[in-house]
Amino acid sequence: MTVSEKVGESAALVATPGLQQLLDRFAQEHLLRFEQPVSNLFEFLTSNTIRSGDENFLGEEDLTGFIAEVLELPFLTNAHTTASPTLFSRCQALGFQRVRNGHVPVMTQGPGILLAHYDPHVPLPPCFHKENIQLALCTLSAFLKLAEAWDARYAGSTEKTYVADAAPPPSGPREWAEWQMTHNALTEEDRDTLERIKATDSFDGIPPEWEYWFSRKLKGESCIGLDIVDVPQESKRVSAATLKAVEAVILFENHRLMQLGYVLNWDRFNSVETVAEQIRRQGLAVQLIPILPRDYNRFLEEQVNKTIQLSKFIKQDDVITESIADSIDPAQFTDEQLDPKNVKVKLIAEAALFAAYKRGASDILIEPQTSDYRIRFTIDGINTIFFDGMPKQYGSNIVLHLKVRAGMNITEKRLPQDGKIALNIRGTPVEIRAATMPVLDSQEEKITLRLLSSTIRFPNLDKLGMRAGHLQLMRKALSMANGIIIVTGPTGSGKTTTLYSAIQEMDRERLNVCSLEDPIETQIPGISQTQVNETIGLTFARGLRALLRQAPHVILLGEIRDREVAQIAVQAANTGHLVLSTLHTNSAFGTFDRLQALDVEAHQIADAVRLILAQRLIPRLCPVCRKSRKPTEAESVRIEKQSGVRLNSTIYHANTIGCRNCHKGYTGRRIITEIVPVDAGMRDLLLKGQTHTEIVRHAEKHSGFRPIMAQAMELVNEGQVDLKDAQKLFLDFDDGDSK
Repeated sequence: MTVSEKVGESAALVATPGLQQLLDRFAQEHLLRFEQPVSNLFEFLTSNTIRSGDENFLGEEDLTGFIAEVLELPFLTNAHTTASPTLFSRCQALGFQRVRNGHVPVMTQGPGILLAHYDPHVPLPPCFHKENIQLALCTLSAFLKLAEAWDARYAGSTEKTYVADAAPPPSGPREWAEWQMTHNALTEEDRDTLERIKATDSFDGIPPEWEYWFSRKLKGESCIGLDIVDVPQESKRVSAATLKAVEAVILFENHRLMQLGYVLNWDRFNSVETVAEQIRRQGLAVQLIPILPRDYNRFLEEQVNKTIQLSKFIKQDDVITESIADSIDPAQFTDEQLDPKNVKVKLIAEAALFAAYKRGASDILIEPQTSDYRIRFTIDGINTIFFDGMPKQYGSNIVLHLKVRAGMNITEKRLPQDGKIALNIRGTPVEIRAATMPVLDSQEEKITLRLLSSTIRFPNLDKLGMRAGHLQLMRKALSMANGIIIVTGPTGSGKTTTLYSAIQEMDRERLNVCSLEDPIETQIPGISQTQVNETIGLTFARGLRALLRQAPHVILLGEIRDREVAQIAVQAANTGHLVLSTLHTNSAFGTFDRLQALDVEAHQIADAVRLILAQRLIPRLCPVCRKSRKPTEAESVRIEKQSGVRLNSTIYHANTIGCRNCHKGYTGRRIITEIVPVDAGMRDLLLKGQTHTEIVRHAEKHSGFRPIMAQAMELVNEGQVDLKDAQKLFLDFDDGDSK
């Protein structure tokens, strides 16, 4: 007697003939033999684990995984999926009535509904068109839980049962929307969405799940939502870092199958296929299922950027009678959960550090207010509140705790202090620069923490986002034997990152590369880095003189701060050294004026300077939730007058509420650069003392110079940046401001 015959004898849940064939095939492939008759293999595996002929232990997930592998269907692993009101409304509009052993609706997705069942061959309810449903396989135990929860909440429908015909949907958005309104019983909200698709013949401004469903079904591919899966966090076959690099997530994995959800991005698709092939070589079948970017970003947020709610552990009426700073245990940092019954300042401080690290914050600001403290994080250049209204007894002791760990004098509150904290977060060394400032009449202290990973790998120059022409000029300058390359821009514009990236492209084995910095941001293998220490007399000028006696080929000079340093740097460049340094100016051409203000003669500038790169970092708009608007006529006229760029009829601005894909409407920052190579013609103009206008005209003609403001406005037209953010770079008063 076959396994399928045993299932059919006394099973409470009858298997279809198609399922019976799958059960027999499962038993044969796994060499299953039973001493006693098994009436229902599903029910047996729900409460038992069996050993197959090849010594693998099998459970109900293995049986369902086998069916999913054969039929290439998504696997529902979250038995606690909760039906939404929208799902109930949709099913009532369709006149859906669930029968015994019938499918269980689990979620809506655009015009479609995901149905769960353990038997893929159970006939679909007649109210569902096959193009508007997606079957998700589940284990028998999961099916029973889902069915019980559904039946307890769904009261049924008073509507006449809709009968879907077999007409296939068309392939165009407008025609598809018309087809949906004809062949799908939908809610009023759904119909409004379809009317907008029909009117525009596109999915612009439509919730992404509608286009996702349309495109997947058009290609005959499965649809899935991450809400229906318990996503495995780790796998022995592929690392989390590899998955994140290709925007993929494991939906299901056992000893023979891995279902991999991935964000469809054609630029990255070959990488996804490469990862899948590596897994196949380990003996697993791999099924690729596209997922929504929104779902993936929500998964990242939930799994990686878990928010630590300090409000659970802080009570306003708690009293800390004495400072605990002297009894701090400087043990290695961990991310263990806080114990609400054991509120400790150390744990609260470390919770804030860990949250900042996981969110990618560059700075932590712990600030006393009039009656309490607040903690803010700086993420992508934008400050956001992490905790507000912290009682003073906590805030002041957190500052004391951090001062102890940074090696500061805790009895001194009247003077600013600097220090360092070395941590190890999940195996990653992290260095924190701490700086205090007395506030509120020196009664309290504000502390700012800059997070630096001591193992950070700076990107190559081509990964910074420079324009191709600028990158080519920069690399040509770096190949020169001597001269000065100057990177300019305000604080926080990424100058150090650019210089470190440039150093990493050099042959550090052949060249003697030395640096003089204040501070050393991170350690770079293969170069000698020296920290300026003015308290003992090691200034930039003294350190630079000493470096010249170390026979360097390349000198990385943190900043040209004064006349003495400027003169020594020029002398170094003219005596066979390549010097890379920074300067604070508002534009590339302002560098010439700034150097002359530091008493560097025009002929020295012409002989020494090889290239000037001015740069800015500007927030990048989230492509998912950004909002469109039309610029006013006044804006268009003013911007064209200032930059020479005419704004498009439609531009975009940030959605300050944000979404799962971003932080308050932004996804990181992008670089804007203007570059001035000092060629023979430029040197001649400098020696002749030509005007600023002549120098700019030469750069525009011979090196394609474009001002940063013009480039910023071009990015506004491309929808990459907000006009408000672009204007902040060069905001100035206009003639009409006083009228």
